[in-house]
Amino acid sequence: AEPLVSYLGPEVTYELDRLFAKKVKVLGYQRQRIFGNWKLYNDNVRDPNHGGLLHMFHATFGLYRLSQKGGAKLDARGRHNITWNSLGTDNQAQTEKGYEGTTKVLKQSFKLADMSMLRYEREFPDDVSLVILSVFPNVVFQQIANSLCTRQIRCKGVDEMELYWTYFGYEDDSAAMTEHRQKQANLVGPGGLISMEDGEAVELVHNTVRREKDAHARVEIGGKGPIKTSESLVSEVPIRGFYSYYCELMGFAAGQVAAE
Repeated sequence: AEPLVSYLGPEVTYELDRLFAKKVKVLGYQRQRIFGNWKLYNDNVRDPNHGGLLHMFHATFGLYRLSQKGGAKLDARGRHNITWNSLGTDNQAQTEKGYEGTTKVLKQSFKLADMSMLRYEREFPDDVSLVILSVFPNVVFQQIANSLCTRQIRCKGVDEMELYWTYFGYEDDSAAMTEHRQKQANLVGPGGLISMEDGEAVELVHNTVRREKDAHARVEIGGKGPIKTSESLVSEVPIRGFYSYYCELMGFAAGQVAAE
């Protein structure tokens, strides 16, 4: 078997060392049953495009926008992905131009009575405020502002999966920071202000494609070039990397119908 450090690669181990540089303190757990294939959730966490388009909360409050500095880092094989961005790296003009015509995504009039949930207290030695680290085949490590979490994908069959969320902070967190992390946990999870849309999207796609089990379809949203790190959030490369490696493990060529 391939050694774990080699399997993860320097890109992933860097992010893990960054996230777990201090002793952690578990804050809570949640479980979520999703009636969809487990690979569709991998599509979700490896799609940098959708975060700034599907999630009105992200775009409206600036936690994650396609107009911000960010990108998608892949390991050498393309099986793991790190989607990242930096809060506050776009201005009003860039935001309005980038989201022109997307009135259902960017709602400038939408406000919160308590904006403290959106506060970001810098705690890492860089300007990265969001990291979605997806390790093949079934684990995600998350930093969304000060909300830290792991997500384990548990396959329950072809048509069903379970998502197991573990929220954490650090042992040296102040009481105020612990309370802040717990408040920001409302952004994610089964009913999260951001993540509640992901489970629904997985089920919508699954219910559409499962009726055509003998058919083969694809929606192309990008190029066909090398699978490598992207310096833009507008990229489908992480999804291509996932399926390239998945097809290799399953023993059929990428793009081949599985039933053939």
